Amino acid sequence: IIYKPGNTFLELSEGKSANIQMLQFEVFLEQYNTSVLTWSLITSDPLEKFEVERSIDNNLYINIVTLFPDVPLNEQEDFKTTDDVSNVNNPVIYYRMKIPGTTGVVKYSDVRSVRKNVKKAIVNIFPNPVNDKVSIQVLTEKAGEGLIRLIDDTGRIIYSQKQKLVKGINI
Repeated sequence: IIYKPGNTFLELSEGKSANIQMLQFEVFLEQYNTSVLTWSLITSDPLEKFEVERSIDNNLYINIVTLFPDVPLNEQEDFKTTDDVSNVNNPVIYYRMKIPGTTGVVKYSDVRSVRKNVKKAIVNIFPNPVNDKVSIQVLTEKAGEGLIRLIDDTGRIIYSQKQKLVKGINI
């Protein structure tokens, strides 16, 4: 997930265009719960701040961190920040950079995304094969609602029920 050299930001306001060249923009997931964002840029205009924005639907973005860097003009500068996503309950997380310039122009980067590894429940069914009665054991990392569906060897659904699950073992 790399922003290709030579591209510039998308400008969303009128006025004198700030000359910002994004050289690199990467986002990756580290140890399941931390997004690491790195970027490099060159600018010939002073920058006021960077705002890193996150979204779970690639539509509505929220500001997760604001940085006030001292960016030298006409020199490549590298940046890095992290985002704790342990409480983000979505498999895909989107990021973009918002850079309001001192000229009043606001620029947005292209969107980058990471895929959060969503762990599924561990299910044990016994006895197998089943005759008259079946026991189902579900191990989950967090509480939630699950759907138990039993399907026979012809593909017919013979049992279906929503079930509240607690964190840990459910029988």
